[in-house]
Amino acid sequence: MILWHVKLNTIKHISLKDTFGSIQSICSIRRGLEIGTKLNYILIKEFDTEQISIIMRGHISPPICVCSNKNTNYFFSISSDRYLFKWNNRTRSVEWSIKSPQLISCATLHPQRNIIVLGTETSKLLIYDTLSSCYVTTIILKINTGVKTVRFSPDGEDLAVGLQNGMIYIFNVLGNGEFNLRADGIPQNNIAPITDIIWSVDSGYLLAIYNDNNYNIWSMPSFNIVREQNIQNIPWYQMTHPISCNTIDKSFVEMHTSAIILSPNLVLCSGKDGQIRLFQNFHKRNIRTFQIGLDSIQCMIPSTRNNTFLLAINNNPAIIEIQLDI
Repeated sequence: MILWHVKLNTIKHISLKDTFGSIQSICSIRRGLEIGTKLNYILIKEFDTEQISIIMRGHISPPICVCSNKNTNYFFSISSDRYLFKWNNRTRSVEWSIKSPQLISCATLHPQRNIIVLGTETSKLLIYDTLSSCYVTTIILKINTGVKTVRFSPDGEDLAVGLQNGMIYIFNVLGNGEFNLRADGIPQNNIAPITDIIWSVDSGYLLAIYNDNNYNIWSMPSFNIVREQNIQNIPWYQMTHPISCNTIDKSFVEMHTSAIILSPNLVLCSGKDGQIRLFQNFHKRNIRTFQIGLDSIQCMIPSTRNNTFLLAINNNPAIIEIQLDI
């Protein structure tokens, strides 16, 4: 980059470190230049100093997981670049970021405690403090398989871990870094890998969804498979899988990646075709489509403000917030 001082007719050459990537855009501000790079850094070069400072850094690969808790200004994103970001949704800035020593596959936030649990492809759970970004502890699962999904129960007392081999581990949460594996809490299905696990609102049931779109409902804390209970008769907690929504016909399940239950007869779904659909009333099959002009949506979660939602897009490192008139 060449900086030309017009009044003094002088030229200064400015180069960036390779770790920042090549320059994509430059914007002039009062005290210097803001620089955007190909590796998703936003830098500032002040006119009166030689130093180039990092304002923030985004992901350089598509997000694997985005998670948040209600009534906060923060959400967290994890990507295959192994970075965990804490975003301030009010200021649109990164509070902190850390690079995980392991490839992350999933994440979950505790509903009351200041901890986030990261599942890895190497049979480990990494726990970090969400306020300070400090590492807390590692839980090593004594089994050679990847972690596919992790979910805290709504009451915060248990952590469910879904594995590539179809097993589910249940841990009692004793403290921010204290987890006790329940010896009687290892439900298993040898047919297919787990793709998602969802708690009921009262933490009394656990729904395990497999990659062939079959599922099991487990009664908690007895860990018995429930066969007489209809999946549509159980209120499921927060973000859920389209298969559990009573307003969606089975033919629509394959088209969607995420579903958010807004009310008993109102479900918002993100589609693989980049569209968002609002399903209303199972019997009338009313469908309202929001065409927002995006590529295939990987996942959707509620944002920190009313009627706003965070979207992760396939093959895109950006996280998009949209507001819908529902």
